[in-house]
Amino acid sequence: MWTPIGDHKPLEVESRVTFGAVQVRRAVPLAARFFAGNADHYFIPGDAWQIRDVPVIRAIPANRFYLTSQGVGADRFANINLTISYPVKSYPIIPKELSTNQEFKQILQGQIKSATSVEQNYYAWKDEHFAAARSKLPELQQHLESLESAVAAAETSKPGELSDQFDDCSDNVTIATFDVEHAQTDTGSGQYGALLALIPADGDALGQVQQACVAGLNQQLDDPAVRSAAAAVDASRTAILNEYNAIDQTAACKKAAADMAFVKRTLNTLFKDFNIFSIGPLGVFDAASLGPSKGGLGGSRIGPGGGLRVELASSATFTVGYAWNVNRMPGEGDGALFFSIGVRDLFH
Repeated sequence: MWTPIGDHKPLEVESRVTFGAVQVRRAVPLAARFFAGNADHYFIPGDAWQIRDVPVIRAIPANRFYLTSQGVGADRFANINLTISYPVKSYPIIPKELSTNQEFKQILQGQIKSATSVEQNYYAWKDEHFAAARSKLPELQQHLESLESAVAAAETSKPGELSDQFDDCSDNVTIATFDVEHAQTDTGSGQYGALLALIPADGDALGQVQQACVAGLNQQLDDPAVRSAAAAVDASRTAILNEYNAIDQTAACKKAAADMAFVKRTLNTLFKDFNIFSIGPLGVFDAASLGPSKGGLGGSRIGPGGGLRVELASSATFTVGYAWNVNRMPGEGDGALFFSIGVRDLFH
């Protein structure tokens, strides 16, 4: 795991615990026994799991920790490895002037929020209640046409009267009719935004129709045909709004957040972690135990140490160092050099 401590300077901690044993009725073949040292060997070579089949202790050269009370090679082992590193010098891929710019951060967050909103609308559009709301649009369009005809007939019967109110009502009916046609002809998730223009969730074009034609015009005109047609439009508006309110927005929000999680994590990695190049010290601690043990043969060894780590593109790591064999036995060295190359998925 790693966690940012400073700007583009993550504290990295690598740990590994391995243990194993061989159990057979007769003698264990030499090739199947365990030999410890600072080299990796895997249970299934080339497998993605990379399960070690040997204990690794970087303080002892490869396969040099091998003597047990029964001879060469162990039939059981336990092992722990710990590595901690921190870059003291790093060269970020994103210039610090940009990554720390508050205005740029606000713009970026705004774009992420906008993209999340689009994703949420997409999942809301797929909800069955949206389909039910959209299925009521043809009926709503008929009611709007009836209202338009009723208003035109009333205006003809009263020439020169309430001209501003008639114009306001007609304009709002025309706008609402356009939005209804748009919501029906649009394809894909664009239908969602077009329908929102009709209800209080966004523009409320149908609410404006009621305001202009009922409260504004017919309150003074008192025309039964206009009243009836406006009531039919309002009933369709209520039915559509009820279906819209039944859409599971919480589920749509969760799905949108899940879709954007990788984007946020990737951007966060680029702006806070990703380096073209970094270099810093590291510390290691290994412990390995071979059995059966007796009189210094087998037993446990510990190996603390330190070194240097270089990272390229925050993915390829090159590590070199020295570990000390603290409780060494006769025939064992004071310690050993170690070197390793590793690759990690920064965008996990």
